[in-house]
Amino acid sequence: MAVATSEQQQIRIDRFWHNYLSILEKFSIPVKARPWYRKHIEDYLSTHRDVKLQSHLPHHIDDYLNAKGRIVDLPEWRFRQIADALRLLFREMLQPECSLQYDWYRWRAFARELEPDHQTLMRDGNPSLLVAPSANPLIRRFREAHASLHKAFVKTIRIRNMAVKTEKTYEEWLTRFFQYHRWENIGELGLAAISDYLEYLALHRKVSSATQKVALNSLILLPRGPGPQC
Repeated sequence: MAVATSEQQQIRIDRFWHNYLSILEKFSIPVKARPWYRKHIEDYLSTHRDVKLQSHLPHHIDDYLNAKGRIVDLPEWRFRQIADALRLLFREMLQPECSLQYDWYRWRAFARELEPDHQTLMRDGNPSLLVAPSANPLIRRFREAHASLHKAFVKTIRIRNMAVKTEKTYEEWLTRFFQYHRWENIGELGLAAISDYLEYLALHRKVSSATQKVALNSLILLPRGPGPQC
């Protein structure tokens, strides 16, 4: 009977890690970083051996991250990774109500060295939309002059849990599409405008069918909304 109990416990443990690693894959955490994410969770669980995971409260996370933040030689990018590992565990996998209201972003103060478009950029699906800065003037124009449309686009793509790289690629294709149409009534561009652009890519730019598909996928996500905000 004891053996069966031990086997059942191991099955639960294996299932737990399988589910967590699936979350890491879903959110495009680089393969080489995933063992570190697991290690961070193992360390966190080891620190709270006497508390069932389902019973953890915000103060457990606060105490742990505060302790990590006081480690003098801990690189800030590593601290950011620890915080992100915990966010993915609680918010995306376990989803207790307290984690949905937890202010994960306040820990960004400890992560100044991590580049803003790093794959571990903390995203919580909130359409208030933290986005990485861009040097591309077309992307800046999209974000600034058409803020409502841009916000709707990011909300749509994050609700679908698409990867960070996919979001950046689609944003680039949308700005090329708007540039092609001279930024005129971009919130009203419909199927005819999309067809015209794809024809231009195929006949004049000679882009591959795979590239055309990426462009089309980005345009499918184009929200229908208000035009420019001046």
